Amino acid sequence: MAGHSENIRFYREMLRLDPSSKVFEALAEELYAAGEWQEVVLICREGLKYHAEHLRPRVLLGMALMELGEHEESQGILLEVHRTIRESSIVFKLLAEQAALSGESGEAAQFTRIYQCLAGQSLPEKNELKVQESAQASQPQVPGRPPGKLELILSALADKLESRSPDSHKSSILSVSDLDILKKAVMASVD
Repeated sequence: MAGHSENIRFYREMLRLDPSSKVFEALAEELYAAGEWQEVVLICREGLKYHAEHLRPRVLLGMALMELGEHEESQGILLEVHRTIRESSIVFKLLAEQAALSGESGEAAQFTRIYQCLAGQSLPEKNELKVQESAQASQPQVPGRPPGKLELILSALADKLESRSPDSHKSSILSVSDLDILKKAVMASVD
């Protein structure tokens, strides 16, 4: 608690000197950790007048209101935060692509799962995730550069070909021979 009270004093002084300072967020964090819910509400409401786009203080406000029993208002604030995060979910898709290009298949899978969850997509089954991760790990690479989208597609295609049963072409747009031709064409373009 001694660390909290020192930080709280410091942040309060900073905020007194500049009421529009972003330090209100750090003060709200400290106050929340100290269980000062009412003060968190006051600090967040005042700070959000200047920095309405900040998510963390909105979350802290919602959490403090929940602690104070203001469930309806808390839910409204937290749902608005949720909408904002969902609208920005493409960030996780882009991070997944960057991680895949860097060879970080585990991280790519994590970002993909977050993106799918936020975007309201159904999550793949665990065995599908393992196939995706192994496909990324076993993809052919052109020496001197990280794997690109072409290599990722080729890897997924190769996994699809390997996992197909002889009569699985009946439910697919492409037949097994079409997939073989496509695989050869993609392989030729990589070389």
